Amino acid sequence: MDTDSMFINQTELYETLTKFLTNIKKDGSERRTIDNYKRKADMLEVYWREYQENHRKMCEFAELDHVYFKKGCFDTVEEVYSNIKEIIDKTIKQLLGVSPRRPEAGEAQPSPDIRTKQQLSVSQRRLEAGATQPQPGPAFVNDVTPQRDDFLPSAGGSSKLDELMKKQNLNFKAFLRTVSKTQVDKFENQWQFENALRSLDSRWREIDKLHWEIEGENGSEDINYQEQFCEHEETYIELTETINTKMWSVKHRERSAPQMDIPVFHGTYDHWVSFKDLFSEAIDKNPSISNAQKIQFLKSKVAGEAERLIHHLQISSDNYKSITCALCNTEHALWRCPTFLEMTPLQKSKKIEQLNFCQNCLCNHFKKPCISVKRCRKCLGKHNTLLHDALVDQSTTTSAKPNAKQTNSEATKENTFRSSHVSWDDRSEILLATAVVKVTGSDGTQHTMRALVDQGSQLSLINENAAQILGLKRAHFKGQIYGAGEKENSSKGMIEIALQSTHSKFSFATNVIIINNLIKRLPNNTFTKPSSWDHIQGINLADQKFNVSRPVDLLLGADVYSKIMLGGILRGDKDEQPIAQQTQLGWLLVGSMKPYYHCNVVLNNTEELLKFWENEDINQKIEMSNDDHE
Repeated sequence: MDTDSMFINQTELYETLTKFLTNIKKDGSERRTIDNYKRKADMLEVYWREYQENHRKMCEFAELDHVYFKKGCFDTVEEVYSNIKEIIDKTIKQLLGVSPRRPEAGEAQPSPDIRTKQQLSVSQRRLEAGATQPQPGPAFVNDVTPQRDDFLPSAGGSSKLDELMKKQNLNFKAFLRTVSKTQVDKFENQWQFENALRSLDSRWREIDKLHWEIEGENGSEDINYQEQFCEHEETYIELTETINTKMWSVKHRERSAPQMDIPVFHGTYDHWVSFKDLFSEAIDKNPSISNAQKIQFLKSKVAGEAERLIHHLQISSDNYKSITCALCNTEHALWRCPTFLEMTPLQKSKKIEQLNFCQNCLCNHFKKPCISVKRCRKCLGKHNTLLHDALVDQSTTTSAKPNAKQTNSEATKENTFRSSHVSWDDRSEILLATAVVKVTGSDGTQHTMRALVDQGSQLSLINENAAQILGLKRAHFKGQIYGAGEKENSSKGMIEIALQSTHSKFSFATNVIIINNLIKRLPNNTFTKPSSWDHIQGINLADQKFNVSRPVDLLLGADVYSKIMLGGILRGDKDEQPIAQQTQLGWLLVGSMKPYYHCNVVLNNTEELLKFWENEDINQKIEMSNDDHE
């Protein structure tokens, strides 16, 4: 049972005890009997024991910030329990005629059984002497009041009344038998509760129907009969209330997803807001639905690109939690988390290992085979692209320390691969001015984002993913965004963002337009930081990882450029080295680099390559002229 189910159960027990207290205060004199209140005391203890057991489990499994602990639910219920117990004890003492004073030291105190027998009325003593002990009642009743087998015929009563009394006596016996077989605590399914209710209702209808016939024959003069009828009536009412309460609790625990028309989400932003609101209110915030059912419902309501993002997740409670970020607990996946993206390759690898996440899909599928068909975009390996650098570093370190006992043939086999692709690109890499900034979200949290500073842009832009992370209120923006080649890009609205430098307290605000796709990853490929760039040593770069190919979240236009620019410029010794421009955000690197190789190389077995060239070699016969022969 999870904490939500236990909290629901605790709430139901609290409501039951509150109703218990209200009813016991309303009890008339005809219901204030010793046996009746003893039975109430037993019921109270059973309820309290169940509440205490659930409280122990809540303390063990629930978080301390759970509403159960914040509102002090246990103290409230304990007070209700104490009030009921005080009323029951006080009433029993009054019925027994015992003074509420405490016995003095050395004073012998008679046992409850002796006091009870001393105070029994004549009719009760007669019932005790000739009673037949029925079978134990429902699971929450430890002691069923002894009932007599038949009623005393009324003095001077008619034979019809005696006959009705005998029938009612048989009805009471049948009712007690049904009660004894109603073990509420052992019921698990709804049909068991419904069957028990039908049986009780059937028995009680016969008793109630005959009761009014007895009343018509002046049966109200028989005090013993009236006491028994009232006790059975109270047993019937309390037992049916208990069954109904637990039956509705079982319905909640079954947690069937509500029948509602939530539209299928295909991954377009136009439908995202309505889908998110409906799913959040109807499914995500519904405590009666388990996390496993939530992810099952979610997977049935997404299609297209949205479905491809989560299709590999198996239906489990932990995987539903993994849809929210495991690092910052916000509504984005781990691979979109700014905190995770800013980690070094080694830190990313260690964090994935700590979370027991799959290296390929970055989710937890409990050591079962990963069914995701996606592969690393850099080497096509079975790991996530974000972990490529870390895994390559690990494999390089491992290969640098070979086993001394390994034979040359084994080493050859281990270094055999199946495919190759080599290309050379003589284009120069152009470094664009990127900066890492802090952007404040709707809840005041500062998110680290990467920005491209472009003095040639008339507008500042932000991509859709970054806008969703910030969660700021959007303003309507009419217009189309045009880039190179007059390519049109539809706007998704406008937000005002507050930015701060990562090196100082400098901050500013600007309006940014939201678009789906901003720019490709910068730089085009990851490269090693050149050690020969002496002019950037010892300065605070706006983007310390300028050499790592990463996504860009923001584009800051000319209006921002004019606010952040300072006077300093640093140049390298060679033309192929970029310049550094001083800004309020740090030093921006801009300019070209020397030509570089753009290679994806996987070596094949050398022997196979030799055989290939031997088989495919074309021996070209050179024809010589007669003069050459001579």
